[in-house]
Amino acid sequence: MSFVGIELTIYRLLYDTNALLNSPTEGIKMLPLNVVVKVKASEWELCLDRIQSLCSTKWNKCRKLRARELMYGETKKCHREGFYISDRNVCFAQKDTKLCYCEVTIFIKQYINNPEVILICMINDHTNYVSGDASEIRTLPLPSEAIKIIEDQLKGGSTCRNTRISMKNFLYKFHPDENKSLDIWMREKLPSQNYCIFSGDLSACNNNAQHFAFGFQSSSQMMLMRISESFCLDATHNISARNIEILYSLVTHHSDTAKGSSVAYIITNDHSVGPINQWLHNLDSKVKLDASYTSEQPGKYKYELKEFRHYIQSQQQFLAYFEHKLIGTEELLRRWERPYVANDHQRYLTNNYIES
Repeated sequence: MSFVGIELTIYRLLYDTNALLNSPTEGIKMLPLNVVVKVKASEWELCLDRIQSLCSTKWNKCRKLRARELMYGETKKCHREGFYISDRNVCFAQKDTKLCYCEVTIFIKQYINNPEVILICMINDHTNYVSGDASEIRTLPLPSEAIKIIEDQLKGGSTCRNTRISMKNFLYKFHPDENKSLDIWMREKLPSQNYCIFSGDLSACNNNAQHFAFGFQSSSQMMLMRISESFCLDATHNISARNIEILYSLVTHHSDTAKGSSVAYIITNDHSVGPINQWLHNLDSKVKLDASYTSEQPGKYKYELKEFRHYIQSQQQFLAYFEHKLIGTEELLRRWERPYVANDHQRYLTNNYIES
């Protein structure tokens, strides 16, 4: 494709985005297809970074272009160009590949007879994925603005911890007021990504207006929850500087990774059972929770208890102590049934079991 003789406006894409089009994804731009865009040679690399950020994509160098009339030239491919098949039979926890045979290409050319201008042209469109979709965030690097902030803070003597907190605020805090930022997450950001949202009504539990409870669950978590037979409740303390918030996770066994996997979350600063009760009822209204694990637990415990007593029958003194102190009454038997976990469920023991 020859760019010689084309008269175009020289754009400064650092400040002027008129050369870009609005994509079908809200808030995401796109380069016009088969249209040459002129930028100043002194800032073309910064312009390309700006294009990548606005278009939610990344361009990887493919090959140099060599021609007598060119001072500089190269082609770049989309970061999702190529193909790879994940082998989860060997690597259970392997991430999904970002390669999907995307065929989009851009040409970058600088001509000897006009060295002050760089010409950029995109041929072919993105294929097999939607640029800017929420699921594509995992395939992209940090924005250049975020990298610059990290560099400046570290050079200025900031600790790694303070820099990390600052970046979390930059990327995930949408308002200086924490409560308003949280409201944006719960009312706009998460629902736009098809999350199910739960907000607890704590007025029935206490009169403290400062208490809150909110839960969230992705569509993939809901799908896993529907096919699961048993669950455990995990509690994570000290998740913030205030030391009063608790993150509760509903955990189940994932058949692909053979490990525990969270299927729903709730964060609260109310330490009573009220928020948990409301949250579980909310989940149960969407996906009927299977109580088979709870009902079969005592039966399995009694069977293994019988096997254990048979195993130690030669130790009469210990057997007498065991029967009297640990299983001598129905109350003792029920008390030991509750924390019992069958071998099938050992893989997702949680700290709630340990603390109980």
